[in-house]
Amino acid sequence: LFWFPGLTFPHSDSWVLESQKVRSRSASIGFVGQAAAHHPRRKRILEAIQRAGLPLLQKSIPQSESLAFYASSLLGLNASLNGDLNLRFFEVISSGSLLITDSLAPDSGIGCFSLMGCAFEEYRNEQELVEKARYFLGHPREAFELAKKGQAWFQSHFKEDMRRAMFQKIALDGIQPEIFPMPPQEKTFYFNRPED
Repeated sequence: LFWFPGLTFPHSDSWVLESQKVRSRSASIGFVGQAAAHHPRRKRILEAIQRAGLPLLQKSIPQSESLAFYASSLLGLNASLNGDLNLRFFEVISSGSLLITDSLAPDSGIGCFSLMGCAFEEYRNEQELVEKARYFLGHPREAFELAKKGQAWFQSHFKEDMRRAMFQKIALDGIQPEIFPMPPQEKTFYFNRPED
């Protein structure tokens, strides 16, 4: 059993670099995705941002356009559907936008990214999201510096050839990626209960 978040990241290195050529970032929160009837939590999150009067740019666009869109915003919003470490996590950090993502359970593995120097912000509820978004929109230099750490992590650990090499080691050699170690497994002991 192996853990490989972002395995299906669909963008090439050249596409990532192209998205980073954006000359200026608007002081806005970028979000790519749907928030209709089938996404009530996302809808509440986006409505909270709008009620707070924060500049939200939401689009439903092809995935091939998502990196450039995120790269044009200071902040990139993630609202996972199943509490999972999704592709949007990797798209936002690779674009150089500061990722603001919902807090995920430790079992999602999100903590290992912080340990490896990948910078992003987490929110636990709509109020905390609004507070953090307002803070970073008002402190763009700080947002930019944190975003650069996330982008640097991506460039150092997750470029196309690196992903390919990690997958080959899994598929051909059964070797787990060093950057994504499986958590230690608890040992279960079985014993027979002595008869009375």
